[in-house]
Amino acid sequence: MKNANQKIFNQLWSSTDDAGDIGHGSRWVVRLTKKILNRINEPIESFLDVGCGGGGKTFLLKRNFTDAIGTGVDFAQNGIDAAKRKYNHIHDLNFMCIDAECFEYLPNSYDIISCFDVLEHLEDWKSFVDQFTLSSRNYILITTVTGRVRKDEIAFGHVRNFRRGEIELYLQERGFVAVDVFYAGFPFFNPLSRELFQLIYSLRKDNYIQAVEKAYKNKGTVIWFCSSLLYFLLAFCSTKRYWGNRYVGLFKKQ
Repeated sequence: MKNANQKIFNQLWSSTDDAGDIGHGSRWVVRLTKKILNRINEPIESFLDVGCGGGGKTFLLKRNFTDAIGTGVDFAQNGIDAAKRKYNHIHDLNFMCIDAECFEYLPNSYDIISCFDVLEHLEDWKSFVDQFTLSSRNYILITTVTGRVRKDEIAFGHVRNFRRGEIELYLQERGFVAVDVFYAGFPFFNPLSRELFQLIYSLRKDNYIQAVEKAYKNKGTVIWFCSSLLYFLLAFCSTKRYWGNRYVGLFKKQ
């Protein structure tokens, strides 16, 4: 499964430096993340973004914590190459292509460890999160998806989605308490948007990844309008804390 995910994301990041950063869903997650990061009041000296892809959300953290030394890691070389092309000029922001499960290659402590939309791709997500709890001095930030796994999500390498409260309970048992948690997106993420993409997948399942890749490349007027409309519905017409399947959680070490 790891090799399959690596192939998928190398393929997408070969399409454009902006894959995964410009879509309506990603912009919405950025908006939610900005809100939750406002709950952090103390100085942040360092952060690690695991599964950083093209670095868009790593850069978001750097903009939020301007004095911090930031590191983004990913197993997709094309994603790291895209991140370096866009952000190598930023002081104290570094990117490395490594297997993020190999924490022995990295410093053993950070003020924040973030993980944007990675856990749903992992068979053994608990061991992965255990590494976070050992390496984070203060905070862990996680975004993922809850609810039923759709076929289009499986095509993008999802092996699971999460149950409500599952991540909070697991981290609490390991000494990290929830500062704030969003279950965002009702009704325009779930059920409407998720079922829409499930329908698109059913029509294009033989070349679904290629169709998404083409959409990233073209960025045409119609695609941009539809993406902007979906973003507006998600950001301003959907729930932020309750009933949604879009998960954003910030946890602090006790």
